Amino acid sequence: MLMKIKDSHILYINLKEDTEKRKRIEHQLDSLKLNYTRVEAVRGTNLKNITYRKKISKLLGVPMNKLLVKFWTDRKNFKTMCKYPDAIMKKVGAYLSHMLAIQITMDKNLDDVIILEDDADVQNNYHKNITVP
Repeated sequence: MLMKIKDSHILYINLKEDTEKRKRIEHQLDSLKLNYTRVEAVRGTNLKNITYRKKISKLLGVPMNKLLVKFWTDRKNFKTMCKYPDAIMKKVGAYLSHMLAIQITMDKNLDDVIILEDDADVQNNYHKNITVP
């Protein structure tokens, strides 16, 4: 399938407190006149907080017990994860943030979507066709 970035809707993932990264990527996207939506990233280390965990559970439709640090650090579930909970939960946050972007794509019935993180650089060939695997 061929698509052009300029004809796509871009979802970019950004932590609420990373305002400089937000300004940087929005400046890039605005200057290229691209359509985009900011997706507030999930902070995996905050899943320890029950209020935050409930919010994410509701947003993604994921059972609360699947968002517990204990679930993600259990070697029976994830043998390849490291043994440091904070490092694991940062990766969980990134994973869930991408899942949230996909959920937004489906909820808004968007076609031709590109999901970026806020530290991405959009190249100047954004107007050319790219092959999507």
